[in-house]
Amino acid sequence: MTQYVAVLGRQPEFGLAELESLLGANAVTALPNGLALVSTSQSIPYARFGAIIKFAKVVAAVKSVAPNSLCTQIAEYLLNQYPYQSGVKLKIGISDYSNTLSTRSLQALGLSIKKILKKNGYSVRVVPNKSTKLSTAQIIHNKLTHEHGAEFVIGSSHGSHLLAINTYEQDIEAYTARDQARPMRDARVGMLPPKLAQTIINLATSLVTAERNTILDPFCGTGVILQEAGLMGYSVYGTDLEERMVRYSRDNIQWLQQSHHVRFEWFLEVGDAASHKWRQPVDFIAAESYLGRPLSSLPSRSELMDIVQNVNTLHKKVLKNLHAQLAPETRICLAVPAWQTPSGYVSLPILDQIDKMGYNQLVFSHTNAHNLIYARSQQIVGRQLVVLQKQ
Repeated sequence: MTQYVAVLGRQPEFGLAELESLLGANAVTALPNGLALVSTSQSIPYARFGAIIKFAKVVAAVKSVAPNSLCTQIAEYLLNQYPYQSGVKLKIGISDYSNTLSTRSLQALGLSIKKILKKNGYSVRVVPNKSTKLSTAQIIHNKLTHEHGAEFVIGSSHGSHLLAINTYEQDIEAYTARDQARPMRDARVGMLPPKLAQTIINLATSLVTAERNTILDPFCGTGVILQEAGLMGYSVYGTDLEERMVRYSRDNIQWLQQSHHVRFEWFLEVGDAASHKWRQPVDFIAAESYLGRPLSSLPSRSELMDIVQNVNTLHKKVLKNLHAQLAPETRICLAVPAWQTPSGYVSLPILDQIDKMGYNQLVFSHTNAHNLIYARSQQIVGRQLVVLQKQ
């Protein structure tokens, strides 16, 4: 059993839900300061997680985070795990997620470690701390997750501390490249971030073998979910009410396969999600549904209720149509609209009657499913992730 510290993103609830969905509730322990402890014998598909910034393998339980104690432990680890090589410069960095050490003490700790290593003949560069946590840009630029690099992560675990070494850092530039460089984008239908698309897929699935499993997106739009699912190894099936969106998805998938040198099965067709008959088999549903018309400001209460009711009616028809075509226990994750008001979020009324439509709404052990709403502070229409399973 190997333990990892997972550094969760801006909304930790999403990362906890992803971990639980893919690895199981028993493998996950929520930690303070936006961290989670993962205990598993499985191989973790790091790059698949959209809401986790980094994974770091636990190498020691730390009784004290006093600089002298940490210096000894880190130096000994480096001497044992990174044997001296002539002409090789070792790059190291330290990030404190326990909120215990200051930036100045981390800088002093790095210099002390460097001094010990230089006495043993090593050539060393310590990445300077501009804050108590190294940025993703610093980690990637200095190749701290590569062969001759090491970022040490300090985390707190219910009164004790953990020392871990970074094994994966989320590559923001890669996300940006496959989002902004794709040939077909349309702001009018919303811009689903690739990281959020990954999260939606992960909540709809588990760590079953992707091969020979098909993910359906009945609101495929420009194909962001289809692209991310294809990169994970799934066969993808997309439909959309608008022929233009189907063309956009086709062009974006073809671009992805050529630019990323990846191959996966895909199928697209025009279809209204409220009435379309999909070809089988469909193993999972992952989609951002219709979010209603964009809102730059909060409408009146009566106008908002009209919007909610119209969108709710559509979702009721879609869920009824899906239910008639899916096998029992098929899992679904939909990003549906939730409207932010001064008194809280307004969700689709149908979510309170989902069991009467033949679905179970999945709950999570480590986070409240009602908190899975993706939105910026000034954004009126957020995306609420709803995870369902056909009864």
